Amino acid sequence: MLKSPQRQKKALGGIRDAVGGNGQVEEGSESLTVADLDAILKTDHVSSASPLATSQVQIELLDLTSKRVSITGVSTAYSDMEELEFSSGGFFTQANQDASEATVVIDYALAEGLFATAEEAQGQVITLAETEYTIVGILAEQDEEVTQGGGRGPGGQQSTAYVPYTNYLLTNEIDNIASIVLEADSTDTVEEVSEAVLETVYESHGVDDETADVTISTAADALETISGISAAQSKSDKFIGWIVLLVGGIGIMNIMLVTVSERTREIGLRKAVGAKGRHIVSQFLTESILLTGMGGAVGLLGAVGLSKKVADIFSIQASGPGRGATETVAIIDSSTIMIALGVSVFAGVIFGLYPAIKASKKDPVESLRYE
Repeated sequence: MLKSPQRQKKALGGIRDAVGGNGQVEEGSESLTVADLDAILKTDHVSSASPLATSQVQIELLDLTSKRVSITGVSTAYSDMEELEFSSGGFFTQANQDASEATVVIDYALAEGLFATAEEAQGQVITLAETEYTIVGILAEQDEEVTQGGGRGPGGQQSTAYVPYTNYLLTNEIDNIASIVLEADSTDTVEEVSEAVLETVYESHGVDDETADVTISTAADALETISGISAAQSKSDKFIGWIVLLVGGIGIMNIMLVTVSERTREIGLRKAVGAKGRHIVSQFLTESILLTGMGGAVGLLGAVGLSKKVADIFSIQASGPGRGATETVAIIDSSTIMIALGVSVFAGVIFGLYPAIKASKKDPVESLRYE
Protein backbone atom coordinates (compact mmCIF):
# COMPACT_ATOMS: atom_id res chain seq x y z
CA MET A 1 0.00 0.00 0.00
CA LEU A 2 1.30 3.41 -0.83
CA LYS A 3 0.76 6.38 1.36
CA SER A 4 2.21 9.85 1.50
CA PRO A 5 3.53 11.09 4.83
CA GLN A 6 1.60 14.29 4.20
CA ARG A 7 -1.04 11.81 5.00
CA GLN A 8 -3.54 11.92 2.55
CA LYS A 9 -3.84 10.94 6.08
CA LYS A 10 -5.00 7.51 6.98
CA ALA A 11 -5.69 6.80 3.31
CA LEU A 12 -3.86 3.57 2.63
CA GLY A 13 -3.36 1.83 -0.61
CA GLY A 14 -1.43 -1.39 -0.84
CA ILE A 15 0.98 -3.85 -2.25
CA ARG A 16 -0.76 -7.12 -1.83
CA ASP A 17 -0.57 -10.62 -3.15
CA ALA A 18 -3.70 -12.23 -4.56
CA VAL A 19 -4.05 -14.52 -1.57
CA GLY A 20 -4.28 -12.17 1.40
CA GLY A 21 -5.42 -13.35 4.81
CA ASN A 22 -3.19 -15.57 6.89
CA GLY A 23 -0.48 -16.35 4.39
CA GLN A 24 -2.06 -19.36 2.71
CA VAL A 25 -0.76 -19.34 -0.86
CA GLU A 26 -2.70 -20.54 -3.85
CA GLU A 27 -1.01 -23.24 -5.81
CA GLY A 28 1.30 -21.82 -8.44
CA SER A 29 1.18 -18.24 -7.16
CA GLU A 30 4.09 -16.21 -5.80
CA SER A 31 3.81 -14.60 -2.38
CA LEU A 32 5.45 -11.54 -0.87
CA THR A 33 8.31 -12.30 1.51
CA VAL A 34 10.54 -10.56 4.04
CA ALA A 35 13.12 -10.25 1.25
CA ASP A 36 10.58 -8.21 -0.72
CA LEU A 37 10.11 -5.96 2.29
CA ASP A 38 13.86 -5.38 2.59
CA ALA A 39 14.11 -4.64 -1.14
CA ILE A 40 11.19 -2.20 -1.01
CA LEU A 41 12.75 -0.33 1.91
CA LYS A 42 15.84 0.25 -0.27
CA THR A 43 13.73 1.71 -3.10
CA ASP A 44 14.21 5.44 -3.75
CA HIS A 45 11.66 7.74 -2.11
CA VAL A 46 10.25 5.02 0.18
CA SER A 47 10.42 6.51 3.66
CA SER A 48 9.01 3.52 5.59
CA ALA A 49 7.24 0.22 5.11
CA SER A 50 5.61 -2.49 7.18
CA PRO A 51 4.24 -5.98 6.54
CA LEU A 52 0.56 -6.47 7.26
CA ALA A 53 -0.62 -9.98 8.08
CA THR A 54 -3.87 -10.70 9.89
CA SER A 55 -5.75 -13.61 11.41
CA GLN A 56 -8.89 -13.79 13.54
CA VAL A 57 -9.42 -15.45 16.92
CA GLN A 58 -12.22 -15.53 19.49
CA ILE A 59 -11.31 -14.90 23.12
CA GLU A 60 -13.32 -14.97 26.32
CA LEU A 61 -13.65 -11.73 28.27
CA LEU A 62 -13.88 -11.17 31.99
CA ASP A 63 -17.69 -11.10 31.85
CA LEU A 64 -17.65 -14.53 30.11
CA THR A 65 -18.73 -13.09 26.77
CA SER A 66 -16.57 -13.67 23.71
CA LYS A 67 -14.96 -11.16 21.38
CA ARG A 68 -13.33 -11.43 17.98
CA VAL A 69 -9.74 -10.20 17.94
CA SER A 70 -7.75 -9.42 14.82
CA ILE A 71 -4.13 -10.46 15.42
CA THR A 72 -2.14 -8.21 13.11
CA GLY A 73 1.54 -8.74 12.41
CA VAL A 74 3.35 -5.48 11.62
CA SER A 75 6.78 -3.89 12.02
CA THR A 76 7.83 -1.16 14.44
CA ALA A 77 7.43 1.40 11.64
CA TYR A 78 3.68 0.85 11.57
CA SER A 79 3.05 2.86 14.74
CA ASP A 80 4.57 6.05 13.30
CA MET A 81 3.03 5.49 9.87
CA GLU A 82 -0.43 5.29 11.38
CA GLU A 83 0.20 7.79 14.19
CA LEU A 84 -1.09 5.42 16.83
CA GLU A 85 -1.89 6.97 20.21
CA PHE A 86 -1.49 5.16 23.53
CA SER A 87 -3.19 5.31 26.91
CA SER A 88 -0.25 3.46 28.49
CA GLY A 89 2.99 1.85 27.40
CA GLY A 90 3.95 2.05 23.76
CA PHE A 91 4.59 0.01 20.63
CA PHE A 92 6.87 -3.01 20.71
CA THR A 93 10.55 -2.21 20.13
CA GLN A 94 13.02 -3.12 17.42
CA ALA A 95 14.63 -5.52 19.91
CA ASN A 96 11.25 -7.26 20.41
CA GLN A 97 10.87 -7.53 16.65
CA ASP A 98 14.39 -8.80 15.98
CA ALA A 99 14.01 -11.48 18.66
CA SER A 100 10.50 -12.47 17.48
CA GLU A 101 9.33 -11.92 21.04
CA ALA A 102 5.69 -12.56 21.97
CA THR A 103 4.79 -8.96 22.78
CA VAL A 104 1.47 -7.37 21.93
CA VAL A 105 -0.23 -3.99 21.73
CA ILE A 106 -3.99 -4.16 22.29
CA ASP A 107 -6.77 -1.62 21.98
CA TYR A 108 -8.40 -0.05 25.01
CA ALA A 109 -11.66 -1.95 24.62
CA LEU A 110 -9.91 -5.32 24.72
CA ALA A 111 -7.86 -4.29 27.76
CA GLU A 112 -11.04 -3.19 29.51
CA GLY A 113 -12.75 -6.46 28.64
CA LEU A 114 -9.94 -8.72 29.85
CA PHE A 115 -9.16 -6.95 33.13
CA ALA A 116 -11.02 -5.06 35.85
CA THR A 117 -9.62 -1.81 34.42
CA ALA A 118 -7.68 -1.11 31.26
CA GLU A 119 -4.78 0.26 33.32
CA GLU A 120 -4.28 -3.15 34.95
CA ALA A 121 -3.61 -4.74 31.56
CA GLN A 122 -0.18 -3.16 31.11
CA GLY A 123 2.53 -5.79 31.56
CA GLN A 124 0.05 -8.67 31.91
CA VAL A 125 0.21 -11.89 29.89
CA ILE A 126 -2.69 -12.94 27.65
CA THR A 127 -3.19 -15.95 25.39
CA LEU A 128 -3.96 -15.42 21.72
CA ALA A 129 -4.13 -18.37 19.31
CA GLU A 130 -2.49 -20.64 21.90
CA THR A 131 0.47 -18.27 22.31
CA GLU A 132 1.17 -16.26 25.45
CA TYR A 133 1.84 -12.56 24.79
CA THR A 134 3.06 -9.85 27.15
CA ILE A 135 1.12 -6.61 26.82
CA VAL A 136 3.58 -3.75 26.19
CA GLY A 137 1.11 -1.08 25.13
CA ILE A 138 -2.57 -0.14 25.20
CA LEU A 139 -4.02 2.08 22.50
CA ALA A 140 -5.84 5.27 23.42
CA GLU A 141 -9.48 5.03 24.42
CA GLN A 142 -11.91 5.87 21.68
CA ASP A 143 -15.20 7.75 21.70
CA GLU A 144 -17.97 5.25 22.45
CA GLU A 145 -20.38 7.00 20.07
CA VAL A 146 -17.93 6.53 17.23
CA THR A 147 -17.67 2.80 17.63
CA GLN A 148 -21.17 1.67 18.48
CA GLY A 149 -22.75 -0.90 16.21
CA GLY A 150 -19.95 -3.41 15.90
CA GLY A 151 -16.91 -1.20 15.50
CA ARG A 152 -13.47 -1.71 16.97
CA GLY A 153 -13.80 0.45 20.03
CA PRO A 154 -15.73 0.21 23.29
CA GLY A 155 -18.82 -1.87 22.86
CA GLY A 156 -17.76 -3.07 19.42
CA GLN A 157 -17.59 -6.72 18.40
CA GLN A 158 -13.97 -6.69 17.17
CA SER A 159 -10.68 -5.60 18.68
CA THR A 160 -7.16 -5.41 17.30
CA ALA A 161 -3.93 -6.81 18.70
CA TYR A 162 -0.64 -5.77 17.06
CA VAL A 163 2.28 -8.19 17.31
CA PRO A 164 5.77 -8.15 15.74
CA TYR A 165 5.47 -9.58 12.23
CA THR A 166 8.49 -11.77 12.95
CA ASN A 167 6.59 -13.41 15.80
CA TYR A 168 3.46 -13.68 13.65
CA LEU A 169 5.35 -15.55 10.93
CA LEU A 170 7.02 -17.77 13.53
CA THR A 171 3.87 -18.74 15.44
CA ASN A 172 1.91 -19.35 12.22
CA GLU A 173 4.84 -21.27 10.72
CA ILE A 174 4.77 -19.29 7.47
CA ASP A 175 7.36 -17.24 5.62
CA ASN A 176 5.17 -15.23 3.27
CA ILE A 177 3.50 -11.85 3.86
CA ALA A 178 -0.10 -11.07 2.93
CA SER A 179 0.53 -7.40 2.15
CA ILE A 180 2.99 -4.56 2.63
CA VAL A 181 2.02 -1.04 3.62
CA LEU A 182 4.49 1.67 2.65
CA GLU A 183 4.91 5.41 2.72
CA ALA A 184 6.39 7.63 0.02
CA ASP A 185 8.52 10.59 1.05
CA SER A 186 6.16 13.07 -0.65
CA THR A 187 2.94 13.24 -2.64
CA ASP A 188 4.94 14.08 -5.75
CA THR A 189 6.77 10.75 -5.75
CA VAL A 190 3.81 8.42 -5.23
CA GLU A 191 3.55 7.36 -8.89
CA GLU A 192 7.31 6.99 -9.20
CA VAL A 193 7.43 4.86 -6.07
CA SER A 194 4.54 2.71 -7.32
CA GLU A 195 6.37 1.86 -10.53
CA ALA A 196 9.71 1.32 -8.79
CA VAL A 197 8.21 -0.99 -6.16
CA LEU A 198 6.43 -3.09 -8.77
CA GLU A 199 9.67 -3.45 -10.74
CA THR A 200 11.46 -4.48 -7.56
CA VAL A 201 8.89 -7.16 -6.77
CA TYR A 202 8.78 -8.37 -10.39
CA GLU A 203 12.56 -8.69 -10.47
CA SER A 204 12.79 -10.56 -7.17
CA HIS A 205 10.18 -13.09 -8.31
CA GLY A 206 11.23 -13.31 -11.93
CA VAL A 207 7.81 -12.27 -13.27
CA ASP A 208 6.38 -9.42 -15.33
CA ASP A 209 3.16 -7.42 -15.28
CA GLU A 210 1.35 -10.10 -17.32
CA THR A 211 2.27 -13.06 -15.15
CA ALA A 212 2.62 -11.39 -11.75
CA ASP A 213 0.10 -12.11 -9.01
CA VAL A 214 0.81 -8.80 -7.27
CA THR A 215 -1.23 -5.60 -7.26
CA ILE A 216 -0.52 -2.12 -5.93
CA SER A 217 -3.01 0.55 -4.96
CA THR A 218 -2.64 4.10 -3.69
CA ALA A 219 -4.86 6.47 -1.77
CA ALA A 220 -5.91 7.97 -5.11
CA ASP A 221 -6.99 4.52 -6.33
CA ALA A 222 -9.07 4.03 -3.21
CA LEU A 223 -10.70 7.44 -3.63
CA GLU A 224 -11.43 6.70 -7.28
CA THR A 225 -13.07 3.42 -6.32
CA ILE A 226 -15.13 5.11 -3.64
CA SER A 227 -16.14 7.86 -6.08
CA GLY A 228 -17.26 5.24 -8.60
CA ILE A 229 -19.32 3.45 -5.99
CA SER A 230 -20.82 6.76 -4.85
CA ALA A 231 -21.75 7.71 -8.42
CA ALA A 232 -23.42 4.35 -9.01
CA GLN A 233 -25.21 4.64 -5.68
CA SER A 234 -26.38 8.15 -6.60
CA LYS A 235 -27.87 6.93 -9.90
CA SER A 236 -29.55 4.05 -8.11
CA ASP A 237 -30.95 6.39 -5.46
CA LYS A 238 -32.34 8.74 -8.12
CA PHE A 239 -34.00 5.86 -9.96
CA ILE A 240 -35.54 4.55 -6.75
CA GLY A 241 -36.61 8.09 -5.88
CA TRP A 242 -38.51 8.53 -9.14
CA ILE A 243 -40.17 5.13 -8.70
CA VAL A 244 -41.25 6.08 -5.17
CA LEU A 245 -42.53 9.43 -6.45
CA LEU A 246 -44.52 7.71 -9.20
CA VAL A 247 -46.06 5.19 -6.81
CA GLY A 248 -46.85 7.94 -4.29
CA GLY A 249 -48.35 10.10 -7.02
CA ILE A 250 -50.60 7.31 -8.22
CA GLY A 251 -51.70 6.86 -4.62
CA ILE A 252 -52.55 10.58 -4.37
CA MET A 253 -54.50 10.42 -7.63
CA ASN A 254 -56.52 7.44 -6.40
CA ILE A 255 -57.30 9.24 -3.14
CA MET A 256 -58.47 12.31 -5.03
CA LEU A 257 -60.63 10.20 -7.38
CA VAL A 258 -62.30 8.61 -4.37
CA THR A 259 -62.78 12.07 -2.85
CA VAL A 260 -64.39 13.33 -6.06
CA SER A 261 -66.72 10.33 -6.12
CA GLU A 262 -67.76 10.79 -2.48
CA ARG A 263 -68.36 14.52 -2.96
CA THR A 264 -70.38 14.27 -6.18
CA ARG A 265 -73.49 15.87 -4.61
CA GLU A 266 -71.35 18.72 -3.23
CA ILE A 267 -69.93 19.33 -6.72
CA GLY A 268 -73.45 19.33 -8.20
CA LEU A 269 -74.67 21.77 -5.55
CA ARG A 270 -71.78 24.18 -6.16
CA LYS A 271 -72.41 24.12 -9.91
CA ALA A 272 -76.12 24.63 -9.34
CA VAL A 273 -75.45 27.87 -7.44
CA GLY A 274 -73.11 29.21 -10.15
CA ALA A 275 -69.63 27.65 -9.68
CA LYS A 276 -67.69 27.34 -12.91
CA GLY A 277 -65.56 24.41 -13.98
CA ARG A 278 -62.37 26.34 -13.19
CA HIS A 279 -63.62 26.86 -9.62
CA ILE A 280 -64.05 23.11 -9.15
CA VAL A 281 -60.61 22.43 -10.69
CA SER A 282 -59.03 25.03 -8.42
CA GLN A 283 -60.69 23.54 -5.33
CA PHE A 284 -59.51 19.98 -5.92
CA LEU A 285 -56.05 21.01 -7.13
CA THR A 286 -55.60 23.04 -3.95
CA GLU A 287 -56.58 20.06 -1.83
CA SER A 288 -54.17 17.82 -3.76
CA ILE A 289 -51.30 20.32 -3.34
CA LEU A 290 -52.01 20.70 0.38
CA LEU A 291 -52.05 16.92 0.76
CA THR A 292 -48.71 16.39 -1.02
CA GLY A 293 -47.14 19.49 0.56
CA MET A 294 -47.94 18.35 4.09
CA GLY A 295 -46.74 14.86 3.23
CA GLY A 296 -43.49 16.30 1.88
CA ALA A 297 -42.98 18.41 5.02
CA VAL A 298 -43.52 15.43 7.32
CA GLY A 299 -41.19 13.34 5.14
CA LEU A 300 -38.51 16.04 5.29
CA LEU A 301 -38.64 16.17 9.08
CA GLY A 302 -38.31 12.40 9.23
CA ALA A 303 -35.45 12.42 6.68
CA VAL A 304 -33.50 15.07 8.61
CA GLY A 305 -33.85 13.17 11.87
CA LEU A 306 -32.97 9.85 10.25
CA SER A 307 -29.95 11.35 8.46
CA LYS A 308 -28.53 12.65 11.71
CA LYS A 309 -29.10 9.31 13.40
CA VAL A 310 -27.43 7.41 10.55
CA ALA A 311 -24.52 9.86 10.62
CA ASP A 312 -24.07 9.18 14.34
CA ILE A 313 -24.13 5.43 13.82
CA PHE A 314 -21.76 5.43 10.87
CA SER A 315 -19.18 7.81 12.32
CA ILE A 316 -16.11 5.58 12.12
CA GLN A 317 -12.49 5.51 13.14
CA ALA A 318 -10.28 7.25 10.60
CA SER A 319 -8.16 4.15 10.18
CA GLY A 320 -8.65 1.95 13.20
CA PRO A 321 -7.88 1.64 16.90
CA GLY A 322 -5.77 4.30 18.53
CA ARG A 323 -5.94 6.84 15.73
CA GLY A 324 -8.66 9.21 16.87
CA ALA A 325 -12.10 9.59 15.37
CA THR A 326 -13.56 11.03 12.24
CA GLU A 327 -17.10 12.34 12.62
CA THR A 328 -19.63 11.70 9.88
CA VAL A 329 -21.90 14.74 9.47
CA ALA A 330 -25.29 14.84 7.75
CA ILE A 331 -25.33 17.89 5.45
CA ILE A 332 -28.80 19.11 4.45
CA ASP A 333 -28.87 22.62 2.98
CA SER A 334 -31.82 24.93 2.39
CA SER A 335 -31.77 24.35 -1.38
CA THR A 336 -32.30 20.63 -0.84
CA ILE A 337 -35.29 21.34 1.39
CA MET A 338 -36.81 23.77 -1.11
CA ILE A 339 -36.32 21.35 -4.00
CA ALA A 340 -37.95 18.54 -2.02
CA LEU A 341 -40.95 20.71 -1.14
CA GLY A 342 -41.14 21.91 -4.74
CA VAL A 343 -41.22 18.33 -6.02
CA SER A 344 -43.99 17.54 -3.54
CA VAL A 345 -46.10 20.47 -4.78
CA PHE A 346 -45.37 19.56 -8.40
CA ALA A 347 -46.51 16.00 -7.74
CA GLY A 348 -49.71 17.38 -6.22
CA VAL A 349 -50.40 19.39 -9.38
CA ILE A 350 -49.57 16.58 -11.83
CA PHE A 351 -51.41 13.78 -10.05
CA GLY A 352 -54.28 15.95 -8.82
CA LEU A 353 -55.04 17.46 -12.22
CA TYR A 354 -56.95 14.50 -13.67
CA PRO A 355 -59.30 14.06 -10.66
CA ALA A 356 -59.88 17.86 -10.60
CA ILE A 357 -60.77 17.99 -14.30
CA LYS A 358 -63.02 14.95 -13.91
CA ALA A 359 -64.82 16.68 -11.04
CA SER A 360 -65.27 19.89 -13.08
CA LYS A 361 -66.99 18.02 -15.94
CA LYS A 362 -69.68 16.43 -13.81
CA ASP A 363 -73.25 17.31 -14.81
CA PRO A 364 -74.89 19.27 -11.94
CA VAL A 365 -78.31 17.59 -12.40
CA GLU A 366 -76.86 14.10 -12.41
CA SER A 367 -74.59 15.00 -9.51
CA LEU A 368 -77.50 16.17 -7.36
CA ARG A 369 -79.27 12.86 -8.02
CA TYR A 370 -76.18 10.87 -7.00
CA GLU A 371 -76.73 8.62 -3.98
